[in-house]
Amino acid sequence: MAKKSKIAANERRRAVVARHAARRAELKRLVRSPGVAPRSAPRPYVS
Repeated sequence: MAKKSKIAANERRRAVVARHAARRAELKRLVRSPGVAPRSAPRPYVS
């Protein structure tokens, strides 16, 4: 059985993935589109 701290960390990871899912999907869409120049795409996650 997993430690409670590992279960909690996994839940935090799931929350972060869900929080950034829309941004990630948008970036993936931009990368796949043929007409986008490398510098015209938005910057990745910058804190």
